[in-house]
Amino acid sequence: MKKNILYLTKSNTHLNYGLIFPSEIEDENYYGIGNLYIPTDVLKPTYNIQAIRNDEIINIELTLNKNDIYTCDIDDIGKFNFFVEKLHKPIEYIGRITQYKNMSMYYRLRLINTDKAEYFAREYNFYFIGNE
Repeated sequence: MKKNILYLTKSNTHLNYGLIFPSEIEDENYYGIGNLYIPTDVLKPTYNIQAIRNDEIINIELTLNKNDIYTCDIDDIGKFNFFVEKLHKPIEYIGRITQYKNMSMYYRLRLINTDKAEYFAREYNFYFIGNE
């Protein structure tokens, strides 16, 4: 399996500490903020990530630049930069999808300019969704 960037959220049960995909949330009233995670302990120079643009899924390449910053350039929108944050302790995926069982997340990506991302989400229906 190619390990790309996954969009996950914290489990909605208090008994289990770990990450799940938003589609695995069973409580329809649960609200949790998701993040983009990298499930490998060694960073690669490039990663693939998916985004929604005008209701279509598009594939984007993130390229590692200096200072732990991944960058992507999207036609007609511009560049987005993500800071790579190494987690102090890896967080395990605890959901139901078999191919991700026992997989740990070692890094979290954080958008550097969230105002820009929110603008393009509202005005152009563009947002990052990870790879699952």
